Amino acid sequence: MRRQPRQGRQRRQTRQTRQLRQARQGLPVPHRTPKVAAQAAACAERSPAARSPPLARSDYADARPPQTFAEIRGQEHAKRFLSRLIQRGQIARPILFEGAYGSGKTSLARLYARALNCRDRRACGSPCGRCQACTANAGFHEYDTPLEGGDKANVLRFVTDRARPQTAYKYVVLFFDEAHALERRAAEALLKSVEEPPDGVTFCFATTHPGQIIAPLRSRLRSVVVKPLPARLAIRLLQERAEADGLAYDPAALALLAGLKQGHPRDLLNGLGQLRDLEPPRITVKLVREVFDVDHDVHLLTYVTALADGDESAQVRAWFAWQEPAATKIAWLQAFLTSLYYNDILGEDAVVDALVASIEEMDRRRIIDRFRRRLRLERTGGLAEPWRRMMAFWATPADDTAPAALELRVAVFQDLVNAGPVEPAQSDLGQDTARRPTPTPRAPERLELAAVPAPGKSRYIEAADVRAIVATASYLPQEHGVLFNARFDVRPAAYGCDDDASARASIEAFCRDLRDAVASWGQGPFARLTLFMRDPDRGGDLRGLVVAHLPQGTEPRAGDDATGRIDAWCRAWRAADRTTEPENGISFAPAPLRRADAITFHWRAVMQLCAGLDAGVTHLDPQAGRVCPLRELLHEAGAVAWRRAGPVSDPLFSVSELLAPQAVANACAHGMDLLSAFDAGAWEHLRTGWELEEHPDRLSAKAERRARLDEIAEIYGADTPQAQDAQAERIAAWSRPAEERRHTWPGAWWPRAEA
Repeated sequence: MRRQPRQGRQRRQTRQTRQLRQARQGLPVPHRTPKVAAQAAACAERSPAARSPPLARSDYADARPPQTFAEIRGQEHAKRFLSRLIQRGQIARPILFEGAYGSGKTSLARLYARALNCRDRRACGSPCGRCQACTANAGFHEYDTPLEGGDKANVLRFVTDRARPQTAYKYVVLFFDEAHALERRAAEALLKSVEEPPDGVTFCFATTHPGQIIAPLRSRLRSVVVKPLPARLAIRLLQERAEADGLAYDPAALALLAGLKQGHPRDLLNGLGQLRDLEPPRITVKLVREVFDVDHDVHLLTYVTALADGDESAQVRAWFAWQEPAATKIAWLQAFLTSLYYNDILGEDAVVDALVASIEEMDRRRIIDRFRRRLRLERTGGLAEPWRRMMAFWATPADDTAPAALELRVAVFQDLVNAGPVEPAQSDLGQDTARRPTPTPRAPERLELAAVPAPGKSRYIEAADVRAIVATASYLPQEHGVLFNARFDVRPAAYGCDDDASARASIEAFCRDLRDAVASWGQGPFARLTLFMRDPDRGGDLRGLVVAHLPQGTEPRAGDDATGRIDAWCRAWRAADRTTEPENGISFAPAPLRRADAITFHWRAVMQLCAGLDAGVTHLDPQAGRVCPLRELLHEAGAVAWRRAGPVSDPLFSVSELLAPQAVANACAHGMDLLSAFDAGAWEHLRTGWELEEHPDRLSAKAERRARLDEIAEIYGADTPQAQDAQAERIAAWSRPAEERRHTWPGAWWPRAEA
């Protein structure tokens, strides 16, 4: 019997709190009591806005609820879905907004209701924010399920009282907030009404726990997932609100607050308000740490760094300086070890704990590198087995949860990590890594064409040239996701070129004309690699072997129209200058249709560029542990006629802009070095086409790194010394072997645990 009065008091208190907040922000508050007005005036006098020139209402970030979908921050998928639903005429559908608390579910529901009754909804699929239906929040009735009660009687009373079409507006939207609090009988009673609502009536539900809503009701609703804001939008929201309130702040302080609040807009603004109420001269990182008691990451990193160094004294000091219960500290340690294992050692993308995930990558990388150096491991993946041993120690539940017993377990764990000398072969942590083959020294990571010697020097193709050709052929599919799909054999002697200079000029002219022709036929990347060589069948005349990727719309495939067009163009090229039969001037071969055959064509054409390699050129085979003829390692002796017809003056190579050294260097910026089966000595994987699997992972990693650098620039300001230092430190943390990046495809020449 007392429940109703208590609910009434709660509603009045909530209303008064909302009015005070609006008054403090300088917004008009209609129908307020004298008591609230007096309190609001006192708050307004103490607010920063009262001590600075008044700001217009529109200057305050989120000073009023969003009036259109465009004013909602983030949630692009949800806004697009609702807008298209309205624009296409599929309106008044029952919706379930599901997602994290404080992420904007209620705001989206209100805007959806306004859009249903807005005059101009069809124009942009959003409420206009100007008409009467938009400004009066018409036709929207909200039911706070935990407060009003989730029982059947109260729910049906709400529906019965408000599920009546209104003459002034076309639609009525009944919105159930925190719908997971609906009792089963109440949810079952709504099934018929939701499936067959009265004319002009629709339902919306919002929940943070969609699994707690009965399945029959969920199946009748269209789900709209509302996600927390990404880091950049969260930081921008805090910056705009702080500037609107006249608050001075350090960018890093707002970035820390954004990480703590995990992108929930309501939490972000409440956290900023909590700092603002302290009236500090400036919001600093130190203030954020003090107010929100943020020191777990500092103590955790200090302790795990001591573990990585094997410094028992530092471990004891760090552990007991960490003023938390033993169980809490152990939980942080377990989460951090697990997060490092999945994200930094295996290369997966797993969020084990939100706050642990907010620890900077450079701090995580520093710890991984310390462990690796102590165990003398070349690759991060070598830590997989010792790391599993550390996690296995904590996987066994403690028989006694008393603090003293837990501290004893920590001491035993530290003894496990510190036991034995640093050598992995004698350490319990590294005993399995000792059985791994000794890693071979890595060749330079940057894959580009070899430096061109001074013009005029005549020479044969060498091992460095072969590496450059293979590197270029591997770069094209890794970076651009395409293969060489055409091969041309250009014989300038057929056009009357009787000396090397005129022959070279003729080959280069053919390459330029080919580029211009395909550019007029289609769109997409054009790539070309040309080798100048002697023709053994025609007295050593200079000859050009050209492998190319022709862009979309012109790519030649055996039997299609593009093949005929390119072949006809080759026959017509400089026909007036030709002195022999057409087939003696330019021969053309297209790539086959099937993907496997196209990969074979790509590498067969590349190996033909290496046909002038001498049999005496050798290279290390790390698998066999001996030096072998490079021809043998390339596994192409039976497919390529290895013939040397004479030296050629430098340069031996010519490439298009897409494959130029500067383009390769730009593509490898920010630590995005290329994978190389040639440098790894993984000869059996050289021509399998793994580069096409690596391409989407490479694009994803580059986009993520660009976003992180943009985020730093947004925090500190573009081109400022602080931003440049932070970006340089971030790039240094990314500078590690390409095999250690995250890959969604199984690693080719390295074990999956080392991916």
